[in-house]
Parts: sequence; C-alpha cells; structure tokens
Amino acid sequence: MREEVRQVNVKLGWWDEPVSFKAAMTLLHSEVSEILEAWRDREFQSWEKEIFLYCHECEDRDIAARQAHHPPKPEGFASEFADVLIRLLDDDERFNLVLAEHWHPDFEAYTLATYHTDYVPDNLDDLHNDISRASMEWESMTVPDVEKPYRRHLATLLTRLQQLANLYGVDLQAEYTRKMAFNKTRPYRHGKAV
Repeated sequence: MREEVRQVNVKLGWWDEPVSFKAAMTLLHSEVSEILEAWRDREFQSWEKEIFLYCHECEDRDIAARQAHHPPKPEGFASEFADVLIRLLDDDERFNLVLAEHWHPDFEAYTLATYHTDYVPDNLDDLHNDISRASMEWESMTVPDVEKPYRRHLATLLTRLQQLANLYGVDLQAEYTRKMAFNKTRPYRHGKAV
C-alpha cells in the first residue's frame, strides 16, 4: 500500500518539492480533523460525489463509460479514515519511518474500553495527540534515528486508526481501495496551482 501511495503521489506531483516533517504532521492533523468535520456534518454517513473533469479520452464516451473511467469521489466519515491512512503511508515512505517495524499488531495493547463510542471527538483527540508527540520528538532530534520515539508515536497512530475504524464499522481496507481508485484519476496536484 505504501508503494502504491508513493507512485500515485509522485505522478500527481506531490513529491516534486520536499516537505518538512513538521509540515507533513500538520497535513496529517488536517486529515484527522476532516473525520471530525464529516461526523459533524452527517455523522457516520458515506456518500459519493460525481466529479467530471475535462478528459480528452472521454469526449466520445457516454455517461456510463465516463463514470467507469472517472469513479465518483468517496466522501464522508469512512472515506476520511482512508485519507488519514493514505497521508500516513505517504509520510512513512517520504521520511523512511518503517512503521511496519514499530506497528502494534496486537490491538489489545490499546484497549477499546478507553474509547468513547458515543462521542467521536474524544477519540480523535487521541490521534491528534499521537501526531503532536511525533512532531515534538522529531523537533528534539539532531539526527533521525530508527529507535527514536517519533516512529512509535506514528505507529501508535496507525494502530489507533485501525481500532477506531473497527469500533465504528469502517472497513479501512475497502475505503483505502475506493479512495485510491479515485485518486488515480485525479489531475496533477488535484488541479490546484500550488
């Protein structure tokens, strides 16, 4: 998945210029905040948004053929979980975080009893805290070190993200697949000038 994310992001121009670790953490914070915004707007709902960008290849196709070539954009609570995962995988590759070596496959290490099933913001605060801890640890280093805690904090974030997805009935793998299928059809830098 990490390699797939890198390939798509390189093609879309997101690797054209270097990104600082702190900027990457800020962007990760923004993705977590989008889970909250989706929940506040429509709670746990998911939906799709049709986006028809100009496509030379699609000029002579009917609507069904265009839709097949340009899938709708996944939106909503579950889709935002995928965006956090995609951003984290990009950071894993970009900064050689080797999260797989620091990831906690035993989800029981972080008991779901500590989560508040009825109030999403409390749980998302834990994700923000993991990101903040990683950022502070990175800032305190002079040379990146594989044993430094910033990697463990981001691996903990990955674990918590999976736990919360399970808690809220989000199929993180399926949402990742849907969002990546859409991302592969997006224009360079998503059509943005910067």
